[in-house]
Amino acid sequence: MQANNWFGTFALRRLTYSRYTDESDTLKENLYFFIMDRLTPERRSWLMSRVKAKNTSPEMVVRRLVYGMGYRYRIHVEGLPGKPDLVFAGSRKAIYVNGCFWHGHEGCRYAGLPKSRVAFWAAKIARNRARDRENVSAMEADGWRVLTIWQCELKNREKISELLHDFLKQE
Repeated sequence: MQANNWFGTFALRRLTYSRYTDESDTLKENLYFFIMDRLTPERRSWLMSRVKAKNTSPEMVVRRLVYGMGYRYRIHVEGLPGKPDLVFAGSRKAIYVNGCFWHGHEGCRYAGLPKSRVAFWAAKIARNRARDRENVSAMEADGWRVLTIWQCELKNREKISELLHDFLKQE
């Protein structure tokens, strides 16, 4: 059931107002039922299609750090499970750079589920996490060393630089 945008906006404003009054919880629940996405399905689809899978900002940060350390790498190698973001073929090492939301980083404040379509998003993120585990297991079974870097970890550049250096230097 899709509500018009003006009605969704009205319901959201009404719900916000009712939080600060003594109106019943039933009214809040009824109004919340009608709150829909502000965007039309076509616009939401267009917006979601713009979410990149390659060359994301977190990935570019890691690539710049690694390149600055003097290491050279390949990106998104097709023959490897999950197409790792950075591949060091000579030393058989791979780095995955994961977004906290899309890959369900446990304990991270960026990994919360949206409030709408919770079942859909929970299933989607669970599938992503299962696929990530399978990819890492397959890589390790083939003799690769794998490092997963989370988007939230990139806030501390010194720590992540040290982590990358230690990972790439070990034999």
